[in-house]
Amino acid sequence: MSLLQKINLGTPPTGVDGDAVRTAFTKDNANVDVLNAQTALTTSGATITTPTALTVAHVGKRVNISLASPGTINLPSASTCLVDNVTLLRNIGTTVVTLAITTGSGDTVALSKLNPGESALLDTDGVHTWRVLMRGRTNSDNELVNGNLVQGTGTQKAILSSGFVYSSNTGGTAAADKYAEMYHDGTTSGVAVSNGTGDSFGNLISTTTTLKPAGMAQIFGRNVPVVSAFFSGHSGSLGAATVMGCTVTYLSVGRLRISLNTPFAFTNHMLIVGGTAVSNGTNFCVPAIMGNAGDGTFVDIGSQPTGTGFGTAVEMQLSLLVVKVR
Repeated sequence: MSLLQKINLGTPPTGVDGDAVRTAFTKDNANVDVLNAQTALTTSGATITTPTALTVAHVGKRVNISLASPGTINLPSASTCLVDNVTLLRNIGTTVVTLAITTGSGDTVALSKLNPGESALLDTDGVHTWRVLMRGRTNSDNELVNGNLVQGTGTQKAILSSGFVYSSNTGGTAAADKYAEMYHDGTTSGVAVSNGTGDSFGNLISTTTTLKPAGMAQIFGRNVPVVSAFFSGHSGSLGAATVMGCTVTYLSVGRLRISLNTPFAFTNHMLIVGGTAVSNGTNFCVPAIMGNAGDGTFVDIGSQPTGTGFGTAVEMQLSLLVVKVR
């Protein structure tokens, strides 16, 4: 794109050594052409349908792109452009357009791709950089993000993965990521946090913040059941149990006391006991609620022998779920 030119007025007072009249008007007409080209962003030729290396002829133009399959559009070398030159790229197709620099130019470009329906107004420093001045939306209400959403300061990243939002210094290393999930324990809502890959697949949160009681991820809304306490583990090996909203005490063979952080009420809580039936040699023992406190502060669960055979309770896998219906 040409620069505006100045007419040489010559040496005062006569200016006889300046531009001739025809030369002066030639520059004037050239300036009109430059200004005319900049008054409106006009479309540069036909729509680009194949991977293409753009040139300075596309600078100051609206460039329509519609690739039959995902491909790359190379931007003009920044050094061939003037400072603050712009180009508007529009992906009017249905495939992703990758944006890249001119091979060997050493340039950088601040946007990696244009999703279907997106537009981007880029400008250059005329040296080695293509920057994004403005970026348009996709051609539907659903927005796409290239890369990660990163907060303004620090190194934490907030990433949406499998429906869970988590924060991590590692930027996506599953074994070290910290997952944060909203929950409600029946009285207090908060955030529960845990480490590792299990939570991204919907497993229970095993490690929680110290500021809030434990809870399970829930959908907020009226009349939605929420979990106020949960226990799952082997009665003979409580060290490996999953415990939330309660503490556990070993009472006797196959029998545990679950002391609840938030007492249950018979009017609006459900107590659900589960586990794996185990034979004691003569009959089966099944999980059962063995007793509870009148004030709702604890529940005893254990292995209950059944049938007509003889035998006593045995150690077994047990679980208790305390659900409140709001």
